Amino acid sequence: MTTLHSRQQRRSLERYAQGVDLVTASDKRWFEEHPGREFRIRRMAAPEIGSALAIRGELKPIPDGAARFTLVRKLSPTCRMRIFIYGPSHKTGQETGEDVAAALWDQHVDRSAAVLQRQFAVAAIVSDHDAGDEAFEGGSA
Repeated sequence: MTTLHSRQQRRSLERYAQGVDLVTASDKRWFEEHPGREFRIRRMAAPEIGSALAIRGELKPIPDGAARFTLVRKLSPTCRMRIFIYGPSHKTGQETGEDVAAALWDQHVDRSAAVLQRQFAVAAIVSDHDAGDEAFEGGSA
């Protein structure tokens, strides 16, 4: 699916790109520091909120007592996928264990066919890329 963005949306996305890169780099480091984890929940960062606003124009209102969170799934050591969810405003996400984070991911994916489709597409690309690397590493020059 190709999404065409207006010039204004592209400029706005460019303003937030560096911040989003820093946030996703912190996710990468977090998973390196927690090798047994596949999921991470954290508060949604300002650049993520800004880029979502740039694309959608507005965000759904936050329910009373809730906050915006990012749920990150590690698909491979070099690939992660993020979805945005609501969570209790008195939490940071860091206290959420692997089992709860996995259940939240599954629940969200079950309710959203688009997220499930995206997950399968990304996983297939990662699998193809990893298989290509293994074939290359096993070959001779």
